[in-house]
Amino acid sequence: MSRKIAKILFKQMNQNFSDKVIDSLKQVRIFLMINDSLKQHRMEWLLGIPQIVHRDPYRGTKHSFGAELVDMINETAYDYRTTLFRQMSDDCVFSLIMKQRGRQDQIVIYAIKELMKMSLKCDVIARYVHTMLPHTYQLARFTDFFEDYIQT
Repeated sequence: MSRKIAKILFKQMNQNFSDKVIDSLKQVRIFLMINDSLKQHRMEWLLGIPQIVHRDPYRGTKHSFGAELVDMINETAYDYRTTLFRQMSDDCVFSLIMKQRGRQDQIVIYAIKELMKMSLKCDVIARYVHTMLPHTYQLARFTDFFEDYIQT
């Protein structure tokens, strides 16, 4: 049942209408605050897990991973994925934040606000968010860009 609810929230969160995305982020916060044995799974499903960037070889046999693909320090090193569906999808909360930066700032700021609310109320979520790997090698943690982003 928890997985089905997560799928519904996931689909609502990935609509293009900012009002629906904001409403679904509120529901995600409520859903993640449930304390039970599936809390870790729900965080991974909806917030995302980091996956090192890789490229399949085009005309060669060598795969490229992580630092091999990064020419500049601010290039993407990690994507955030969810295991909620059969194929890994990159439309989770962390990925939504990174994709919408500079495009739909209202959604990004609201998502950051919801992450902070959850982190203040639950130590498990706070630890998960605080120890999340950064999007680029320029930062030490995922949350390091929050302060600068909100100030600008």
